[in-house]
Amino acid sequence: ETGMATNDERIVTLNVQEDFAEKLTTGRPVQAIAELIWNGLDAEATSIKVTAEDGQIGLQSVTVQDNGHGMTYEEGLKFFENLGGSWKKANNLSKNGERHLHGKEGRGRLRALALGRVAEWTSTAKDANGDLQTFTVTIVRDNVRTAKLMAASRAEEGARPGTRVHISELDKDWQLDTDAVAQEFSEFFALYMTEYPGLSISVVGRTIEPAAAIALSKSFSLKPIERNGESFPASLDIIEWQLPTERMLYLCDEGGLPLHRVPPGIHAPGFEFSAYLKSSYNSRLSQEGTLDLAELDAGLEGAIEDGKEQLRSHFKSRLAEDTRSRVERWKEEA
Repeated sequence: ETGMATNDERIVTLNVQEDFAEKLTTGRPVQAIAELIWNGLDAEATSIKVTAEDGQIGLQSVTVQDNGHGMTYEEGLKFFENLGGSWKKANNLSKNGERHLHGKEGRGRLRALALGRVAEWTSTAKDANGDLQTFTVTIVRDNVRTAKLMAASRAEEGARPGTRVHISELDKDWQLDTDAVAQEFSEFFALYMTEYPGLSISVVGRTIEPAAAIALSKSFSLKPIERNGESFPASLDIIEWQLPTERMLYLCDEGGLPLHRVPPGIHAPGFEFSAYLKSSYNSRLSQEGTLDLAELDAGLEGAIEDGKEQLRSHFKSRLAEDTRSRVERWKEEA
């Protein structure tokens, strides 16, 4: 549904239920920013920078800028009209076929509003004639199902393709420059940045470099998840970190995009780790809006228990290795 406000402005009503839209506008700030970064990665960006602007009484705004291929005005109309129904959903590869797609559900569009009341997208892309055009989209949380699109205009001199998301009227004075926040971003993008090296992601002046903090990484196959005659492959990635972290089991899509997280629920003294349970079944539950009720889904609960058992086995083996190497060192030191 669209309406014409002025010659330069177009109002689009998002095709999404009000309660689902409001659900997406809540959550932790790191999750919200991470999903905006995923949008840039899906646009084949090689550089993504998150910056924050301080005001007189604390944090004033947050901006996520990428150098991806951006969106034309026509693509923007389709992108914002139907949450979860964009071109991404029908494809497994990004626009130019260079990367696996992660943001198939379009969650990042409204997640921005978990940070603040107003979110504005400014996107620059080449039109059909090869000329760079820029347009803006604004969504206000008070009317979350309505997007205001300003008509495209010729890009400024020296502009390059990419998208800038600016979130203002923030809910809190979010603390984004801490070691814990940087580590959480490393956990979010560890699998992806391992698959696609050479990407640059910085958050409030901190470079996110998961590889530099990884002590050990291993992958394991899990039993498939069965549901109504369908079988969904599942696997578990374990990353041990050199730095302190809050242990988490991330429920991911088949490509490694974290969709939800739960405590791992195991004892592993002396080890700092993150675990990633990957399956298209997680994507299915996320689309149904039930992934945050994982313990109530028999199929996923079984996979989680399978993953926990694999974690216990892994760290039992790692502890034995550590003990053997320590004894050998003691022998060498007499």
